[in-house]
Amino acid sequence: MPQLEALIEEEQERCRNAAEQRTGDRVRAHYGEFFRMLDAPKIAIITIMTSLRMLANTMMGKAGASDDHSSSNEVKVSAITSAISTAIHDEIKMERIKKRNNRHILGRNVSIAKLANSGKLFNHAVRRAKAKEIRETTVDISWIDNWSSDIKVRIGSLLISMLIEVARVPETFNDPDTHAVSKRMVPALKHERVFLKGRQRGIIVPHSVLRDMFAKESIMNIVTPHHLPMLVPPRPWLAYNSGGYLTKNEACMRIKGGNDQLKLLMKASREDRLCTVFSGLDALGQTRWAVNHAVFAAVIKVWNSGIELAEIPASKVDAPEPKKPDDYDTNAKAKIEHNYKINEWRSKRSNQHSLRCDCNYKVEIAKAFLNHPIYFPHNLDFRGRAYPIPPHFNHLGNDLCRGLLVFHEGRPLTKRGLFWLKIHLANVVGKDKLSHQERIEFVEAHEKDILASADNPVPDSVINQDSSAPRP
Repeated sequence: MPQLEALIEEEQERCRNAAEQRTGDRVRAHYGEFFRMLDAPKIAIITIMTSLRMLANTMMGKAGASDDHSSSNEVKVSAITSAISTAIHDEIKMERIKKRNNRHILGRNVSIAKLANSGKLFNHAVRRAKAKEIRETTVDISWIDNWSSDIKVRIGSLLISMLIEVARVPETFNDPDTHAVSKRMVPALKHERVFLKGRQRGIIVPHSVLRDMFAKESIMNIVTPHHLPMLVPPRPWLAYNSGGYLTKNEACMRIKGGNDQLKLLMKASREDRLCTVFSGLDALGQTRWAVNHAVFAAVIKVWNSGIELAEIPASKVDAPEPKKPDDYDTNAKAKIEHNYKINEWRSKRSNQHSLRCDCNYKVEIAKAFLNHPIYFPHNLDFRGRAYPIPPHFNHLGNDLCRGLLVFHEGRPLTKRGLFWLKIHLANVVGKDKLSHQERIEFVEAHEKDILASADNPVPDSVINQDSSAPRP
């Protein structure tokens, strides 16, 4: 990292000279104003962390595959430059909001969120008044910098090129003179050009040592997570891009395709035609959730055991690596069959590791919020369906996520509610084709087993059973 910091400081000095017109470099003077807003150590950390996150998301579980560079081991230059510049921009905004003269912005967002969540009247008229206040007061806020795409590309490409220049990993090799095994430092990343769909694209290819590291270790322990659940009520939606997280602006609709949808959304927001939609998103966002302690304990017990149960993947693939046949070099058919089995085995091992990492990330998020009420800010897709903004852990996720979440404020189960709970229980065990009365009878006949399962979801007999036995 010191080498990367040195390169950044040198570039910041060149940008400073260009801004003071000591040189005639107008391009550097243009993006240098933004490039100098953060210290070199912070920019270096953000560049490394963002690059690792992008590479981890793309390569996770691909170690052990062939040394040939497959599409799964590559990251597009455009994607990684955009991610780095966006992370730098977000950090600049956070630094500005921490300053004393800008704290009123965060305070205003918090006060609006409290007003919407206090049970007081927050009707369309109040929403329109607050939206108008936001529009009028954000015109002269200097810390909100709308970077152009040109600035983002230049800063992102500049930083990734610096990282490629200085990043090194140790490589083991056989010394041709002494025939001893030695180590040398080689570039960790390489910039290449490939043709994708008839067009030339730039890609970042990691070294095989780096790929092996991603396969053996969970990189999620060192990267900065994004879009987590909130500990406080989200901001109410006042405009198309004002709502949800307190310090990060998100659009109320996920844009798919070109800018036509965004233009129509902005127009509808300016004309105050989205108030009803905003009210629905606010109602969803202000619902308090909590992590189910009993289910979390059961998940941890299964996770630590390493067995496969429900949607928790096993810690390793039991299938051994296929052995190479004796006639591999002479029999073409045997060679093709063996290569197919090897690729299938590697794919299974790779998928297993990816599933394990994904499950681990969800469990770690649940652990972080174990004793806190949490909120999920929502927005819409282009069809108008509402989804939580946090993508990894929410109540619309897989069975693991939904099982780990409960409403923070429970309500007594009524007689009618118990009826539908029994119907649902029968449905999830495959009795959904029976009549309602037959489903009720099935649940009541197994009531003792159901209660025992609730008291001890993962008995030791399940944990200690043979790995080859069928799972319940």
